[in-house]
This record gives sequence, structure tokens and C-alpha cells, in this order.
Amino acid sequence: MPPSPVHATTSSPSEDDDLELNLDEDFFASLDETAWQKLEQHAEPVETGPPAHCIPGPSSSPIGFQKANGKRLARPSALAMEQAAKRLRLHEDDVASADMMDSTFQPASSGSSSSLCSPKTPSMIPQHGSFVAKATTTATPAMATPPRTPGPMGRKTPRPLSLHRRTTLTPSPFRKPVLLGMTPRSLRTGLGSRANPAPFTPPFKKEAPPPSSQLALTQPPATPKPPPCVYDMSARDTSRLTYQQAGLCPRRQTVSTAQQSGVPAEVRILLCEPTKASQYVFAGVAPGTTCGPAEALSALHEAGGVRANLPWVTNHWSLLLWKLAAYVAANPASVSTYWTFDTVVEQLRYRYEREYHQKQYSAVKQLQEQLTPPTRPMVLCVHQILRYDDADDESASVVLQLTDGWYKIRAEVDAPMRRALERGRLRVGQKLGIMYAKLRSFAEGTPVLEALHTSDLVLTSNATSLVRWDTKLGFSRTPYFSSLGRLVPDGGMVGLLEVVIERLYPLGYLQATLDARGVPVYHNDPHSEDEEKERASAWDLQCQHAKEAMVVAAQRLDRAAAWLEARCAPVDYEGVARPDTTSLLTTLESCEGDPCEVLASLERDRHIPLASLGGALCAIRERIAALSAPGTDAYQAALDARCPPRHVRAFRIARVRDAYALRRVCRRSVQLTVWSPPPLTVGARYRVSRVVPTQLRSWRARDTPSDAFLATTSESCWRRIEAP
Repeated sequence: MPPSPVHATTSSPSEDDDLELNLDEDFFASLDETAWQKLEQHAEPVETGPPAHCIPGPSSSPIGFQKANGKRLARPSALAMEQAAKRLRLHEDDVASADMMDSTFQPASSGSSSSLCSPKTPSMIPQHGSFVAKATTTATPAMATPPRTPGPMGRKTPRPLSLHRRTTLTPSPFRKPVLLGMTPRSLRTGLGSRANPAPFTPPFKKEAPPPSSQLALTQPPATPKPPPCVYDMSARDTSRLTYQQAGLCPRRQTVSTAQQSGVPAEVRILLCEPTKASQYVFAGVAPGTTCGPAEALSALHEAGGVRANLPWVTNHWSLLLWKLAAYVAANPASVSTYWTFDTVVEQLRYRYEREYHQKQYSAVKQLQEQLTPPTRPMVLCVHQILRYDDADDESASVVLQLTDGWYKIRAEVDAPMRRALERGRLRVGQKLGIMYAKLRSFAEGTPVLEALHTSDLVLTSNATSLVRWDTKLGFSRTPYFSSLGRLVPDGGMVGLLEVVIERLYPLGYLQATLDARGVPVYHNDPHSEDEEKERASAWDLQCQHAKEAMVVAAQRLDRAAAWLEARCAPVDYEGVARPDTTSLLTTLESCEGDPCEVLASLERDRHIPLASLGGALCAIRERIAALSAPGTDAYQAALDARCPPRHVRAFRIARVRDAYALRRVCRRSVQLTVWSPPPLTVGARYRVSRVVPTQLRSWRARDTPSDAFLATTSESCWRRIEAP
């Protein structure tokens, strides 16, 4: 039910009538039940006063929201209110699912209703720690101003300003009166000034520096002291093993099998829901104590990592626990080695040393802070799959949250990747090889911990592929190629292909015309190379005739200028008024007779006023200079007006195949349209980047013997590869 109208009384007791704000009931009826609940939760109690008088007017028409002049504001529509409530729900759901960054972790109480703190089955009880609930209220900052203590309630009126008056009868000593506009000498020098001020020193007098300062200038500057080492990187590099060497090979296993093999319950929970890693804390040494991100931050500060803060530790805490949980699940016997608080602190020290001391930034950090282009080949892992059922745009209904093991970034996916998610082909924990991605950011360079909700990657299926489980995350030194058999018509741009040319078709050409905006529009009317030579020869002949006509026009304008100079006073070319002489110049250039007779007839018929003769003469002189100076912009503009340039684009169709053998046989053949083709050779091996699918309705399944169609873009690059 909509609430009753809120009556607001005026604060001034001297006014005769109070105001009443009658809110429109239809406006509140447009809100759904969820929006009403949110409004009631955030609403502040309003003290209702005595009934007030209404504004004069007909009682049948509600007032609603009004301006100060009494005009009524148009209320939002029901659709707008529904969209606002939907966005509010999406925002709260997104905030609720985000990792905890700046709140202090505390052990959860025994009476918590969270499923993590009180699991339903005994087999899911954490053994080495516990999950704590996220804080619902924001902690008070340390520098916040404390609330003022309320004063006594007996005083209702403000205390009057007290005047400094003398209450004794002792006469004061005589003081010199201070006139208005004059400042006493004692106040000019300040409250703490000395009786004897320092002598005046000329501002331009240079004193000789002391010998100690001269000696300091001659000595070389001292080398800054290096920061304390938080982690010994030399020992790390020598003892580093691969996953296969360490025996950490992933395998599929059921919950009962994992439980029997000794995998802790918290490890199984984190592998199913990686976002809960930020809520996990280890059990402390003392009974009833825990070790979480706050304790890890203290340990990092004690080791010398003073630049780290709680958001930085919390971000790495959740990702490190997810990685260590995978280690323990692959090798349950190593639970005492990996699943400890000391191991996490050691990993934090290693990351602090690399990022803050050695300035070795991860791939996501470089992307979010725009230190490197997003077109580089990279490998990212799927950390979370976000689904929005109420999203208006289908492309925003599913969003991937990717990670390089250090930081997280969100990515938009296209239709083929959404279909792969629905079929279960793309899951959390899989690694993606990405080529030529795009970064869509709302700011230039944002710190990586603040850019999760302000920038995201735009992925295409044809430039993204699954990679092996042991592939190293981050930027890759080797590119990832897309095979012709796995391409889909709606998969967007293809990142990189390595193909062999089987056949080259003859060159073709397309000619374009300019639209109203001056943009060339190419028509689907290709012509051959021989016909293009004929059209180019005809256009060259037309340009030659246009240049000859420009020479003749310049001579005619020269005679017209001499006729005008004889009939008008000397002209100041910079200060004279310039009328519109376009039609006059066109008439003089295209006339077949004497241009002087044309000017005489125009003057006789008063088409050229006497006051405009000077301006016409200046315009004719400028036109003569433009027609007589080849190589200038004005000459080229005049030539383009007489002989418009041709907009021709060359293309060539090449039939290609994959340059390397595939496990799955593909019966599809591909026709690649090469725009502005470079020199190509049949049988040669090439790498071509950034091609797009064309003729989407003509594509068939990869097992069907049919043709697929691709085309290069203006950003495509060709590189010939020598056969091994």
C-alpha cells in the first residue's frame, strides 16, 4: 500500500499559512514491491506535526512534485521506475558478490546463520580454519571526527555575544588612540616580533656560501639506499619446478573420492566457489584465534613490506588460497606443506618483492593501468562466471571474470562463447589463450585494485582458444593461432592465422562514389585489371584537359582584371570588402568571348555595383594565383573540382589452408579476400592477422565440404614464413 502523504510544516512561526506536500499516489503505485522494501529500509523517520492547511486549489487534482514557481514536474513513467529498481538490485547483487577489500576480518560467532559457518553436512566442516561472514557495516575510519556530545537541553535560545567591558573602577593608563584605516606598529610586525628587528639586507646582494656547502657541491651525490629485501629471489629461481615435475597434475574426482583421499573440506569448498576464499582464515596457534588477511598484513609489515595495505593483501589472499587449494587437491599428501598460514605469507612476500622492489608487473595490472596495449598474446584463467538475468543487452547477460593469478579483470563475451558456457564447454578454472583483445575503459589509467568495475576486456571467439592446463599465466612470448576449422561466422575478428596459399585469383577493382558526407561508398560492381587500366587512362586524359582549361581560364581572368583596374581606384587588397563573386568567376572562366565585354554588359545592367568593383578585382587576382601555381592546395582543389579524383580499391581472392596439421580433419575450404594485396606467391607460407568473416549466411559446418569466407582489414599485417 502506498504511504500516506507527508505533511511538512514551515519553520517560520510568523507566516499565516503552512505548506502541505501531497505526493502523487499514482507515482508511488508505479514502484514494485522490491523497490518499496528498499525505500522503507533506507527511509528516515519523519516527525509529523499538527495538521497543516492545504495550498488553495481544487482538491481533485494532486499537487505532486512542484517547482518554486508552482509549476508541476512530470513524474517518471512506470517503465523508468521499474528500470531504476532493476539497476538498484543489480548494483546490490554486484556489491554483495564482490570480494571484501577494506573491512577487518573477525571470527564468526557460533550463532551465525551462514552456510559457511555452519555447514549442513559434517564432511564439509573446515579442518584447518574457518569461514567468516563478510561485514555488513563499514568500519569507522581512524581519522573520522568523533560525534559532538549534546549539550544541556535547558537552554533554548542562543547565548548573546558578550562584549569585553571593564567591570572595575580602576582607571586605565592612557593609550594612543588608533585611527580607522591605520594599523598599529605592534600589530604590523606580528605577535611574536622582537623589539630590535634584523637589519635590512638588499635582495640582490649575493653572499659567499660557507666552505661546507662548497665542499658538498663538489662531492658526488650519495647513492640512495636500496629498500630492504623482503624475499630472496635467487633461491626462488634456482629451485622452481614445473607443475609436471612437482607432480601437480589435475584430475577429475568425485566429492567422496576427494574426501577419502584426504582433501580438506575447505579446499573442496574453495574449488567449487573461488569467491569465498576472501572469507577463509586459518586457525591460530592459541585457542580461539585466527590468522587472516589482517594478520598477514602485519607479518608483511614486520618483514619490511611497509607499502602494502589491506586491499592489496586481501586481493592476493583470495587468489593465493585458490591456487593452493588446487595444489592440495592434486596432491593431498602436501596439505601440511601448502595449506598453512606461513605458506601464504611467504607467497605474499614473494609478490611484494617482485611488484614493489623489482617493478615486475603482472599482465592484468599493465592492462588496467594502460602500461601496455591489450593486443599482446596472453593467457588468463576463468575465475568466475557472472550472469545477469535482468540485463537489457544480451551481450551483457554473461560476463567472465578472468585472472592472471595476481589480479582480476572482467571480460565481455560474444554469442559463441555464451553458447559454450551454456553447454558447459567453458568452465571456471580453464585457461584461455587470447589474441588482439580490446580494452574498454571509462578512464585513462586506473589503479588495478580500483579498475575492476571501470574497465573490461572485449573478447572474440575466433581470437580466443583453450590452452593446456600447465600453460603459464600472463603475457605469452609465442602467439596463438586460430585454425580455419574452428572458426565460426559470428565469432568476430580472427586474431592470427598461419596459412599456405593454394591458389591466387586475378586482381579485381571496385570503384566508389562519394555520398553527401564525402565518404566513399563502394559498389558491388568489380572490374578486371585490363578494364581498370582503360579507366585510369581515360581519367588521366580528362585531368590533362582540365589542366589546359585552367590555363585558358587564368588568361581570361587576367584580361578581366586589367579591365577592372582601369575603371576603379587603387585597391587595398586587405581592407576591401569581399562580396560573393562565385557566379562572376564561373561566368568569366566559362565564357567563350571576350571577358571584358562580359564585364561591360554586367556593369551596364548594374549587376556589378560600383562599390563592388574593388572586391571583384581582389577575388579575380586570387583566382588567377590559384590557377597558375601547380603543386599548391588551391591549385589541387581547383583541379579536383574540374576532374574529381577516382576512389578505387584493389582486391584479390586467395584460397588458403592451415599451414600445420590438425588432429581433427577439416573438410572446409577458405576463400580469403585480400584488400590492397601485397605481392603474394602460390605455395608460400604466411602469417596474417586481424581478418574478419564475411558472407555469414554461406558458412556451413566444418565437416561439410563447403567454402568459408574471410577478408582482411585495414589493420591486417602479412608476414612470410620460411618453410622449416
